[in-house]
Amino acid sequence: MRHVTDVEMSLFVSGRLAAEEQRRIVRHLLARCPGCLAKAAPYAAMLAGEEREPGLPGLDEAIYEPVLARVFAAVLRRAGRHETEELCRDWVLTEVRQQGLNGFDEVADGMDWEIPGRARVEALLTLSFEARYRDPEAMRLFAAGAMVAAANLGKARSAVQDQYVQGEIADLQARAWGELANALRVCEATADAESALAEANRRRAAGTGDPLIRARLLDIQASLRTDQRRLEEASALLDEVFEIYQEAGETHLAGRALVSQGISLHYDDRPGEAVGVLRQGLSMLDGQKDPQLVATGQKGLLDAMAANGDFGAAKQILLGGDLHAAFAGEPLNLLKVAWLEGRILAGLGEAQDAEQTLSRVEDGFLQAGLEYEAALTSLERTGVLLQLGRVTEAEELAEEALETFRAMDVVREALRAVLYLRDAWRQRTVTAGVVRDVVRFLERLQRKPYLRFLPP
Repeated sequence: MRHVTDVEMSLFVSGRLAAEEQRRIVRHLLARCPGCLAKAAPYAAMLAGEEREPGLPGLDEAIYEPVLARVFAAVLRRAGRHETEELCRDWVLTEVRQQGLNGFDEVADGMDWEIPGRARVEALLTLSFEARYRDPEAMRLFAAGAMVAAANLGKARSAVQDQYVQGEIADLQARAWGELANALRVCEATADAESALAEANRRRAAGTGDPLIRARLLDIQASLRTDQRRLEEASALLDEVFEIYQEAGETHLAGRALVSQGISLHYDDRPGEAVGVLRQGLSMLDGQKDPQLVATGQKGLLDAMAANGDFGAAKQILLGGDLHAAFAGEPLNLLKVAWLEGRILAGLGEAQDAEQTLSRVEDGFLQAGLEYEAALTSLERTGVLLQLGRVTEAEELAEEALETFRAMDVVREALRAVLYLRDAWRQRTVTAGVVRDVVRFLERLQRKPYLRFLPP
């Protein structure tokens, strides 16, 4: 019989293993394996203050030693409570969805929140997670509500509160603070996100040592580092996240870490590597658990493939999928998918369709108030117009784009790149390739503002 790993022991004590795996570990511990009993001992000490379940059904107390008695009692007690809490959480989420409630205020006004401890926190964390693409502010408010509910769990005493030990409360508080940090990151409140993440790690240090909580906090930290363009740090953190999830058998979560890493590699101008990592990550995802993550990963893969010049393969994936349906409720992402489609068509030499697509995208960006993206799309169109032989129209469009960049007071290197392109037009040395190089530089400059423009 195989030994119990550190990760499995932590999940076992917290009641988060499947019933079959719990039974396997019980049988193994009853066989008095010295190494695995040693792994259980720290949890027994932590649970020493818990009241034991009388009689522990189906097990002879005479054969117990204190380590087994405390650990088994905790597991049995949690199994029943967790089932009740999950039912309460699911009931709340079902009510919210059936009533069509979306924002935090709607949910708060429309729901009776008299539900027990953890269930309330878990419901709010789920609602925060589901709002991450749709409504960043609602995401933040739900996470803040979960943080407050988790904080209250350790205060007023009641029959429900007494079911929780301090390590369990600290775990829940760490998760809530972590998700609040992630929501603040999405809302671009970077300094507040850093503070919330530090608090999450302080709470985790007082918890049970659950490796999945550590992995989630590292994952959030990696996303924050990616946003800050500290890409090497983000990649190292995601390596660690992947290893923890792999050891715990969490294939979907391990795949999510790879998708994040692939996107980070693309941002770091390593599209070839990004393609391989994203393909592997997507193959590990469970589309039923998080279809939006699958869509985001597919878009990331197509972005990396286009940057790597794999236009033919990218078009096949684009035609074989349905990203337009996946992002139906997200106008900005729909625009970005169309932009990607125009870029792929241009790369394949399908200039007429590419020009029409990019023209629609440019109009969409302007309507959304995204002038920089609209100007980039406009520049990209000039290369396509060159392919179509519409040279005069392309030159006029390039001049308009230059004036737009000047009006936006962009950084010096961006202006240098656009001026170089303007001069290439005037000297009649411009090509579609030169246009693509300048556009790619301007995109990279958004991610790495320290770059310097070097004429191609």
